[in-house]
Amino acid sequence: MVNKYEMKRIGQIKGEAWVMLSGNWGPAIGVVLLAWVIMSAAGMVISTVMQLFSFVFLIPIGLLSTGSMEAVSALIVLFWVLFSMVISLVLSMAVKAFEGVLNRGKASYFLQLSREGRRPEFSAMFDGFSDFLRSALTGLLYGLYVWLWSLLLIVPGIVFAIAYSQVFFILRDHPEIDASEALRRSREMMKGAKAKYFGLLLSFIGWYLLVPISFGIVLIWLGPYLLAARTKFYDELKVNQFDGTAHVMA
Repeated sequence: MVNKYEMKRIGQIKGEAWVMLSGNWGPAIGVVLLAWVIMSAAGMVISTVMQLFSFVFLIPIGLLSTGSMEAVSALIVLFWVLFSMVISLVLSMAVKAFEGVLNRGKASYFLQLSREGRRPEFSAMFDGFSDFLRSALTGLLYGLYVWLWSLLLIVPGIVFAIAYSQVFFILRDHPEIDASEALRRSREMMKGAKAKYFGLLLSFIGWYLLVPISFGIVLIWLGPYLLAARTKFYDELKVNQFDGTAHVMA
């Protein structure tokens, strides 16, 4: 559990994040932007596959609606519907898994930038690919857990998204643990700190209000700034753990 009373104020954390990015905005923007482009491309591929699949799916449905299929053939359509649902679920899981790999890489880059006091190699953003299975499984479990809690109500989903928010930083710092343990440690680490983390996210609301006004251009700076602040928040959490057993990789 975190000693929230000893943690720095949100303004201090954001200030350190800004200083961290000074002279490093270009590469930091590049890391976040490239990850977004890769995920967008993956999303487009998935969307195209699903549209093609849906088009093929409409053929037996059309035949059934015109009465040119026998009643027993409706079972084929039912199977096709279930199969399409399974395909959709598998593809969604694949996207979440791949997102986990990219998030692990971004965590590695920004932690090095924060701790080493110098610009890391740009290739650090691909560290998740060298730890592919663990990163992918973490991304998959993270998405699954948050989705399941969101089925109850929006608020539980938000709470658990915050509880698991440190998982990719933990994954980078602790190569010896598995995905489920990383998620458990994130949940433990965020005990007593959820409200502060939520306050950190809310403090960027002014930036988000500028997004439509700037036609989205402000996102180029918002993405790295927010991730840098989250990185500083994570390191602050580690320093203020009651048990004092946190291990930090440089």
